[in-house]
Amino acid sequence: MSWLTSSPIMTINSIFHSQFSDIYQEEHFINYLTPDIPIVKELPKELQSLDLEAIGSVVTDADIGKESKPSFYLKNILPVLLKNRVVHFVGFGNRLAFDPIPFQLQM
Repeated sequence: MSWLTSSPIMTINSIFHSQFSDIYQEEHFINYLTPDIPIVKELPKELQSLDLEAIGSVVTDADIGKESKPSFYLKNILPVLLKNRVVHFVGFGNRLAFDPIPFQLQM
């Protein structure tokens, strides 16, 4: 099965006005993941029209513990991705940047 993901989009609010590409090297992010995950700038048309909340593809920081291990994502998030072809993470900061995550996954 091929994987597809879109570039991260930062939520803009009155405090935080930066986009992902303002903070991170977006092209490096895309190039680094491309061998494993094809990256797109926007979702394909057939996925754009989906009500992500209605199909259960919206995942908030309240749904995932602060220091969840990769096994949590494989058990709980991967099935949603495989079923719906899309997962929208809302409200995540550095959710994966903590010590129990292997260094290779944090790079």
